[in-house]
This record gives sequence, structure tokens and C-alpha cells, in this order.
Amino acid sequence: MQDAKIDGMGTIHGGEYKDVSIGGMGKLKGEIIAEKVIVNGMFKSNGEITADEFVCDGLGRVFKNIKVKKAKINGVLKIRRAKLEADNITCDGVITCNREVSADEIYIDGVCSISRMYGDRKST
Repeated sequence: MQDAKIDGMGTIHGGEYKDVSIGGMGKLKGEIIAEKVIVNGMFKSNGEITADEFVCDGLGRVFKNIKVKKAKINGVLKIRRAKLEADNITCDGVITCNREVSADEIYIDGVCSISRMYGDRKST
């Protein structure tokens, strides 16, 4: 599998990747399946994201569902008209979601504004 990396400005049109890294300003215009997605810059997603790990240290605006095993939010993740599903969510940053966030374990030490949150274990 190949990697997708944006350090300046760019667009990813979907596909299967090992690692996806956004260091500048990036857009996603199709569905991606990846082992790891890392956002360090600004990211706008109009495609579904399926991954083992999703890390947002920058600013992410997402308009389609995210389905991951592990999500780590240290920056700002804004989810609109979509939901976040994970086995484990750790948030030291900011999550906003006008739909649903669900996980087996949810740890929030930052800020969240979520319409519906479901978890087996929650810690705030």
C-alpha cells in the first residue's frame, strides 16, 4: 500500500493507503481506508474515513462519517452531518459534533460539544 502526504496544499481523491498525513492544507474528496490518518494542519473531509488510527493535532472539518479503532484529538475536530465511531477516543483538544459520537472507551480532558455521546466507559 502507498502513503498519501500533503505538506503544502493538496487534495486526496480517495482510495486505500497505509498512512495519510496532512501537514498543510488538505482536502479529502472520496472515501479512504488507511492504517493511520494524521492531521497536523488544516483538513476538510467530504469523504468517509475508515482507519485503525485517526490523530487530529490540527484543525479538522469533517462532513462524512469517521470509523476508526482509535481516535486521538489534541487539536480541533468539527464533525457536521456525520458521526464518529471508534473503539477508543481520547480528547485533550476540542470535539464538536451535531450527530453522534460512540466508542467503547471515551476519555475527555478537553472540550466537547456533542449532540449524542455513547460509550461503555466515559471519563471527563
